[in-house]
Amino acid sequence: MELIYKLLDELNMEYSPQKSGNIIYDENDILKQVKIISEFHKAAQNVNGEYLLILESNLGKRFQRLKVQLKRNERYFNEIRERGATDKFENALIENCSSIFQQAKYSLQKAENDCGYLELILRSMNRNELSIGDGSSENLFLNKKINVKNLKKITLDMVEWDMINFLFRMKRRNIKFDCNKVIKEFIRQEDLEQSSEDFIKSILEYPLEFMKLCDKKRQDKKPWTVQQYENKLYLYINKASENK
Repeated sequence: MELIYKLLDELNMEYSPQKSGNIIYDENDILKQVKIISEFHKAAQNVNGEYLLILESNLGKRFQRLKVQLKRNERYFNEIRERGATDKFENALIENCSSIFQQAKYSLQKAENDCGYLELILRSMNRNELSIGDGSSENLFLNKKINVKNLKKITLDMVEWDMINFLFRMKRRNIKFDCNKVIKEFIRQEDLEQSSEDFIKSILEYPLEFMKLCDKKRQDKKPWTVQQYENKLYLYINKASENK
């Protein structure tokens, strides 16, 4: 852990576990945070030497986790269709969600096959890019210099994932913003190629919150009633319909 502190010091950043930045309320705040995320990336690019020994490499792992998640939930979905629904959640799932699984599969196939995914990984490897993991204003903020609250999620990984995670978080908070505008600003700040923009957009089409809900129900992770699961599912289905 001492090496992480040393690395931040060399990057002219501060570890601030007791502080956090301003809450994000609107598109303007989001654009300001994009600039801070990019400043972190630029400062941390090409990290080398002893630091490579302590930083976990996450390259390829996040995408692989999405593929595994989809595969497991697709299997769950097909099992329900074959044996028949045993509760209202499963009934709602097989009646309304076939297209959502198709969307998930399409988004990952597009990201992997049409967006130069392997070239993006190679670029990230060559530049030893650092991912903050959590680019929210609560974790990464500016106070004379860049401050980082949580060091545990810093890994070697494509910078695109920080923007993907950040925008998924902003969408969960129901903040109104022009997603394309924000992505383009990130691409401009980072001086990235069109393939990076296409990759980010493709992953953002993946129905992450829906998949997380299926995970919870499939694994019985939460002490929720079937009615609670069903209500949460319909909230997602209705939201997805509104966004079409």
